[in-house]
Amino acid sequence: MTMIPKPKLVIFDLDGTLVDSAADIAEAANQTFSVLQLPVQPLPQVKKWIGGGAQVFIEKALHFFQQSERFDQAYELFMAHYRAVPADRSQIFAGVRELLAELAKQQVAMAVVSNKPQELIPPILSHMGIADYFSHALGGDSLPQKKPNPEPLFHVCRQHQVAPQECWMVGDSSKDADAAERADAVYWSHVWLCHGGYRYPASESPTSRGGQSRAAHPID
Repeated sequence: MTMIPKPKLVIFDLDGTLVDSAADIAEAANQTFSVLQLPVQPLPQVKKWIGGGAQVFIEKALHFFQQSERFDQAYELFMAHYRAVPADRSQIFAGVRELLAELAKQQVAMAVVSNKPQELIPPILSHMGIADYFSHALGGDSLPQKKPNPEPLFHVCRQHQVAPQECWMVGDSSKDADAAERADAVYWSHVWLCHGGYRYPASESPTSRGGQSRAAHPID
């Protein structure tokens, strides 16, 4: 049996990986839709729009309604509603606390790289009681680039003075895998994709992502 080397750094996605935040996102979205006199949407529909950050989320929602010209108003409303209660209904995924505690025990550094706006990440991590595990947390607006561009991952590696080959990336979407795999000649040690998240296609097998990728339950 091949042993996997212990990483020096593990970079986690947030939504759909560490935290199930879909209910709070749906609440903020439906409050926005109500103000705009658009029909509220069930949670399964809202989940289809999660994964590219708040701007992409609103773009997808308005495209669904054929109301793309209302982006500025809708985005401002959505962010106002979401800032007010970013984690009231959110739940940490089963096994995540145990995983983070074990990584900390093993003295493995941890960071969050999300496409969610930076201002929303600290209150969510704090509300979940896991903020102290992470030395860095980057949002989709922290740098000029965001996932699937690999630069946010490189940035965190540089902050920790760790080579990408010594890192793991843990996420639930193709954006997470692509961010690691687009690092040209640099090989990411392992890219773990969590089944049960928002954007990992059920039809996509782990081997279809290439040699670097694996699929796992969040605690595996």
